[in-house]
Amino acid sequence: MPEPRQQSKIDYPLDEILLLTINAVVSGCSEWQKIVDFGEDKLSWLRKYRPFSNSIPSHDTLNRAVSLIDSEAFEKMFVNWVNHNITLPAEQIAAYVRGHWGIENQFHYMLDVFWGEYYSRKQTANAATNFGTILRIAHNLVKSYPETISVKRKLKKADRPDDYREKVLRFMPWR
Repeated sequence: MPEPRQQSKIDYPLDEILLLTINAVVSGCSEWQKIVDFGEDKLSWLRKYRPFSNSIPSHDTLNRAVSLIDSEAFEKMFVNWVNHNITLPAEQIAAYVRGHWGIENQFHYMLDVFWGEYYSRKQTANAATNFGTILRIAHNLVKSYPETISVKRKLKKADRPDDYREKVLRFMPWR
């Protein structure tokens, strides 16, 4: 994923921002302030995967960085990542991709009702589109985790013990 910001102005690398955001969303956070709170609570755990030399970015920095990402490139990156990096049989990958893109009407309903996307204030540039992609990815990772409990319970569990969240995010590239 190309870095959309000016190199000399970057205090928080994009990979750290995406690592923080995806982990926070899988843990039930869907607003920038809650993502910051998650990051502050889980900073030592996040540092297992990236340095976070400047600690956790502000909610404004998260919004600005995510809004600058090219939406089409962002979606393609995740589809390519799914196709090339998950070590599953082809039919399971195909099911995952279908689940990722799903039937749009049902998925938008789920995003609006379950994740509160309808009330989201993410309106800067590509922020809403890119965060929608993050929500889809997080939802499908949580939903596909092989435990017979509701998505809501899985999100709650992912917010507590770090090892549970690591299991849910087993396919992510920072592993």
